[in-house]
Amino acid sequence: MTQETSNEELLQLGIQAVKRKDKQNARFLLMQVYERDKRNEVVLMWLAKIADDRQDRIRWLERVLDVNPDNAAAKRGLNKLKYKQASDENRKLLLFGGVAVLMIVLVLAVIIIALTS
Repeated sequence: MTQETSNEELLQLGIQAVKRKDKQNARFLLMQVYERDKRNEVVLMWLAKIADDRQDRIRWLERVLDVNPDNAAAKRGLNKLKYKQASDENRKLLLFGGVAVLMIVLVLAVIIIALTS
């Protein structure tokens, strides 16, 4: 007869692994809890914490809010991530705009030099 580890035990082991910075084992343990209980806010928050990238973290936080739209920590985290994402996109647009203006100025300078020669 085998004894199945409880969700709470797996969750605690996963949290300990996160705190040890053992992301691989943490993800393995936390995903076991998630597979058993997809509405567990605590495991969803921990999975967001160890997500590999911003998009993945956003997806986990959105799942938390699907389960509990009033989860303040998930709301704060999601707002912060979306603000950073918008900021990065604006920075890229500004850089692209600056490069475009510089190219236009260079083309105009070449045209002016060609016409005055």
